[in-house]
Amino acid sequence: MCNAPQGHASKLETSVNAINMIVSRKVFSQGHLANKDEFALILFGTQESDNELFEDGQYENISVVRPLGPPDLNFLRYIQTNISPGDEDADFLDALIVAMDLLKKSTSGKKFGDKRIIFFSDLGSPFANDQVEAITEGLKSLGIQLTVIGPDIDDDDDDDDDDEGVEDDRQNFTNSDSAHTSTSRKKRLTFHGKEKTPQQIAGESTLKKILELVDGDSHSLRSALSTLSFFQKRSIKMTTVFRGPLEIGSKLKINTYAYIKIREAKPESWKKLSAVSEASNQPGDMKVKIERSYHLNDEDETEIEKENLAKGYKYGKTIVPWLKIDEESMKLKAAKCLSVLGFTKSENVKRHWLMGDGVVVFMPSPNDEPAAVAFSALVQALYETDKVAIVRYVYRNNSQPKLGILFPQIKATHRSLLFIQLPFMEDVRQYTFASLSANKKNIPADDQLDLVDDLITSMELSHAYRDDDGELIEALKPKLTFNPVLQRSYQCIQHRALNPDDPLPRLDPVITRYLAPSQDITTTCAPHFQKIKDSFNISHVQKKKKRDDGTAASVFKDNIDLALDLDTSSKRAKSSNNDTEVDFSISSLSKETVAEIGTVQPVQDFKAMINQKDEDRFEEACKQMKSRIWQLVMDSIGSQLFPKAMDCLKSLREECIRLSEPSVFNQFLQDMKDKLSNAFGRDFWLLVVEGEVTLISAQESSESDISVAAAKSFLKSSDAKTEDNVKEVVEEDADDLLDMM
Repeated sequence: MCNAPQGHASKLETSVNAINMIVSRKVFSQGHLANKDEFALILFGTQESDNELFEDGQYENISVVRPLGPPDLNFLRYIQTNISPGDEDADFLDALIVAMDLLKKSTSGKKFGDKRIIFFSDLGSPFANDQVEAITEGLKSLGIQLTVIGPDIDDDDDDDDDDEGVEDDRQNFTNSDSAHTSTSRKKRLTFHGKEKTPQQIAGESTLKKILELVDGDSHSLRSALSTLSFFQKRSIKMTTVFRGPLEIGSKLKINTYAYIKIREAKPESWKKLSAVSEASNQPGDMKVKIERSYHLNDEDETEIEKENLAKGYKYGKTIVPWLKIDEESMKLKAAKCLSVLGFTKSENVKRHWLMGDGVVVFMPSPNDEPAAVAFSALVQALYETDKVAIVRYVYRNNSQPKLGILFPQIKATHRSLLFIQLPFMEDVRQYTFASLSANKKNIPADDQLDLVDDLITSMELSHAYRDDDGELIEALKPKLTFNPVLQRSYQCIQHRALNPDDPLPRLDPVITRYLAPSQDITTTCAPHFQKIKDSFNISHVQKKKKRDDGTAASVFKDNIDLALDLDTSSKRAKSSNNDTEVDFSISSLSKETVAEIGTVQPVQDFKAMINQKDEDRFEEACKQMKSRIWQLVMDSIGSQLFPKAMDCLKSLREECIRLSEPSVFNQFLQDMKDKLSNAFGRDFWLLVVEGEVTLISAQESSESDISVAAAKSFLKSSDAKTEDNVKEVVEEDADDLLDMM
């Protein structure tokens, strides 16, 4: 147990690590039994003998170092620091008897759901097998489950038929595909690849006999450590969230129970503690009591009692007070129910309609045979006809009614209906996206489609990983896939609890590997990526340098830099994380979110507004841009501001095409034509005609209803009208000049 090749952890160190993980799981476990799990720790091979059965040389070198009790941080610290290798041998069967005796005496008069002995050993020490029958009978009579971790118990004579049973036992303990180990090997090898000694082979044979008699399970150190690397929360107590009839029409009612099947697991909320108390000599529980007070926004900050507060809703510019009695009266009074509204084909329920915060499973009421028969018939009928039930679900009186769907599920052991919430009309967001097929450049060729198909096939998760037998197995099964965010949180909390003065550790390599695709997938899909790169002419696009905004710092940036004699090479730094440029110039430091389109750099302001990620400001930006264009045209002395107005007009057109909003620009240009194609503002309109800034056609945007011909004739029809207007004005000016003469 203590020896290992250089650079490798010994079996004792690995066992200590596994024990630490098992206890850590229980410390972090949540649920109705979280504080009722109890542990004891027995070491064999110790220098001293400290157990109640030690007498006259019997049960030597076996020590109970931790009596049965709830796990805590002191227990974790002992595991990490106090377990060290020894030179004494001890009979591992004697250690099992000591553990059974401890469980028997410590659990007498108490109620425990499960009693289990988890046994770690490489079975390398001498033992006497004269008590095998007594051990098996004792385990059965006391109801103790036995799990052995360490040796890879196998038998060269076993057939492949035995693999299934062993694999099932291991699956029951580890709940992970990664824990499956081979039960048939050409050589009997130890943890580090060395051949097993005759003593170890004899010990494995004895333990295997015991495990078969008591229906126990065994796991290799490698497989157990891989699974135990993840903190696992305590399984939740099976409690109902609904008990009532499933109503189909007014006469058919089937009594059902409902349980939560899937719900997002969230970490426990952080507790607020006093740092001042922690630093004192008597920190106590360090709990902080939060007190809230409410004050008017006046000079005296008059305090208001909470009972005198009322909610208010903004209706226009008026705040409408809303009392608690009004809030109660406004609520929809719904009675508890599960009513079928109708049935439909499963294909009619779109995948993106499934919503809600989890899945609820409905079962027939226990001990209600008529309900079970009717429920089973309903599930079978839905399954055979490929239909689902649309239902109205109210899980308790006066709760909000939900529209949902019931899917049939048929398992070998039971039949059930799975409920998933469906959206109402107000929950669905209607978006209109431009068609990719409108532009022929966006339509891939047949050979390109085949390449993408091949890539998807190469990344198939159903055959993503290889087990110890070399067989391909499925990856990322939801019931076996841990949340890396939670795992990282548990890792850091445990480290800080045990090592309060040390910095937080790096991400566990097991979690790191867990986040990355398997090596098999990476190797398989590499040639497909290269083919796609060659076929689609993929090239690296350099990120454009961001333009400065319209602030004074941007306008006078160059002068400021010259005055301060700043080195331009020091103004840019590349981030090592995302390889994007970071601007440390004065303009960047003074940059703020654009709230209004100015007259200094209106085009840059306009683009900054519509590209804001926190909210959609396209409509507001277009409105301001139109106003700014009119202002530039009307305030221009001669044609001084016309070029800037033209840039604004072209920018508005480009963004309306990019964001598939052609009607915004087309309507604005039509209004501009009506107002400027006469004598007033005709010079700017002539500039628009000359620059061929016309309506957005259907060829440029699939959302436009303007044909290409109509877009071209739009400007031509205005040319003659504009020329006539100009001619009339010239003639009028000539007449006025003659009159003056």
